[in-house]
Amino acid sequence: MLRDTPVCDMCGNDLGSRIGNCPFCGTYQEQANASVRHGYRHKLINLKEGRPIVDVAVDKLVKSIDAARHEGITVLTVIHGYGASGKGGAIRVASRKLLKYLKDQKKIQQSIPGEQFDRRASHVKDIIRRFPTLGTHSDLGKKNPGITIVIV
Repeated sequence: MLRDTPVCDMCGNDLGSRIGNCPFCGTYQEQANASVRHGYRHKLINLKEGRPIVDVAVDKLVKSIDAARHEGITVLTVIHGYGASGKGGAIRVASRKLLKYLKDQKKIQQSIPGEQFDRRASHVKDIIRRFPTLGTHSDLGKKNPGITIVIV
C-alpha cells in the first residue's frame, strides 16, 4: 500500500510538501515523493527513547511492526541501543530474540543486525537492490550493534 503523501526516504515520516532536508531525521530529499518513487517506505523506531523497561520496549516493537504493516511501511530501522554495560543491553537481546521468532513465524521477512549491515555482505547487497535508499543509510558499514534493520 503506497500513500500519495510524500514521505522521507530514510525515516518514513510525512514530509508534507517539503523538498530538502527532512525535519525529522535531517536526510536530504531529492524529490518530495522519493519513497513512492522507490515503491516502499522506511521508518525509524527508537525503542530506547525514554529509557523504558524491556517489556515496554518489546511491546513498542510489536506495535510498531503491526503499524508498519498496516501503513504500508516495508523497512524499519530499529534503535534498541547496545546497553550501558558494554555487553549488549537487555532491550537489544529481547528485541533480536523477538525478531528471530517473528521471522520463524513468517511475520517479518528479515532482520539484519547493525553489526552485519555492511555493503559487502551478500544478503545486504540483495536488500539494497530491493530498497535502494538503504545504500545511503547512515549506519551502513558502521557495524553498529545498537540497531537492527527489519524488512516487514
